[in-house]
Amino acid sequence: MVTTYKPGLMTLSTLKFKIDGCRYQVKKIDQILKRYRETKIPIEKFDLLNYSDSGGVYPMIDKWLDIALKNGVKEVKYTGFESWKLPREQRYPFPIVTVLATTKSLRELVLQCCNLESVTLCTSHDKGIKNCDSLRKLLLTDVYLDNTDKICYITCVLTLLHSWNSSQEKEEEDQSVY
Repeated sequence: MVTTYKPGLMTLSTLKFKIDGCRYQVKKIDQILKRYRETKIPIEKFDLLNYSDSGGVYPMIDKWLDIALKNGVKEVKYTGFESWKLPREQRYPFPIVTVLATTKSLRELVLQCCNLESVTLCTSHDKGIKNCDSLRKLLLTDVYLDNTDKICYITCVLTLLHSWNSSQEKEEEDQSVY
């Protein structure tokens, strides 16, 4: 389901799209996000429900995520096709390394029913993930990970929490000086 907006309403900061395999939907979403990219309209929340069982939409999803990130998105939620219907190798390979390494504004990342097995987060710390100070919430539900990455994600989350706690303590110290 895609809702189109009049030009005056293109400043909505919450974008929610549902893909169920219809080419028209994909084209319409692409048109809407193209306008956001061209006019650099800030995006507060980007919520994508992908109920298509076709991997053909994955390059478009990557493109849309990139637009949202470049427009300063603060919250991203991706929900994929129901797990029991789609084998893990056919699930969307969410580009979490790219997302975490390229954003400075992302505060919340919620992923459901996607595949992160092809991502090696342990070797990705050099790509800037450890510098993703803005992230406050990372929620993974029904996401495929391999054993090495499970350990790395726990490490990443603990690093993010430590970073967040350190920044909170610094703010409290700064406030107590006055």
